[in-house]
Amino acid sequence: MQGYIIFGILVIAVLSFWLPYRQGKKQLAFTVGILLTTFMSLIFIPIEGIFFLFLGFPILFFAVIFISYWTLINLGFKKAGKVIAVTLTILASIPILAFVLEDYLFFKSDAKSLLKDNEIVLVDKFSIKANEVSGMRDMYHKFELQITENDKNRLVNQLRQSGYFTTDTTIQEYNLQNELERGLSKRVFKDYERIDFIRRESYEKLKQGYKPDFDIITISKNDNKLTFERVND
Repeated sequence: MQGYIIFGILVIAVLSFWLPYRQGKKQLAFTVGILLTTFMSLIFIPIEGIFFLFLGFPILFFAVIFISYWTLINLGFKKAGKVIAVTLTILASIPILAFVLEDYLFFKSDAKSLLKDNEIVLVDKFSIKANEVSGMRDMYHKFELQITENDKNRLVNQLRQSGYFTTDTTIQEYNLQNELERGLSKRVFKDYERIDFIRRESYEKLKQGYKPDFDIITISKNDNKLTFERVND
C-alpha cells in the first residue's frame, strides 16, 4: 500500500512541476512542486486516521485542480482550464467550509443521533444551549442541551437501573478509556453517580489506525441540563 502512495506522490510531484514549467512558469513550477511533494510526503506516507482525512484531502484536491488546469493549458484549452479550476475549487471548498462552520451547522437531529449511539433517547422537546468543536488531530466536541424535568428524571432512573451502573466512588473522569487501554472494542458503557450529577461514559474503537470515540454524557441533578462530550485522542 505504501509503495502505491509513494508512486502517486512522485507522479503528482512530476506533473505539478513539469506542466507549468513547460509554459515558462519556472518559479511557480519549483514552488508548487516542492511544496506539494513535501506536504504530501509528511501527511500521506504515515497514514493516521483523522489527521490523514482532514489534511490529506484538501492537499490532494489542490493537486488535482492544479494539474487539471495546467494540463488543459498545455493542450491549448485555456478557457476550459479556468472553468474546470473554478468548478473543482467550489466543490473542494464545500466540505472544508462545512468543517469550519461545524459549530453553526449542528442541529437537534445531530444531537439525537450522538445520544442514540449511547442508548440515550430524549422523548420531550429540548433546546441546544451550546455547541463547540475544537482540535483537528485530537478532536473534542461538546454540546449542552436544555431538557425537560420529565426527561431528566426518566434518564436518571434509566442509568441507575442499567446493567452498566456501578457504585464505585473511586471512578475518575475518562477512567473508562484508561481501563480499556485504547484497544479495539465495540461500544462499552459505564454509568455512575455523584452528588450533583449522574453520568454515562462509553468507549468504541472499531478500526486500527483510527482514533477511538470516548463519550461522556452528564445529566445535572440541580437543573435540567444534559452535557455531551466526545474526545478523539
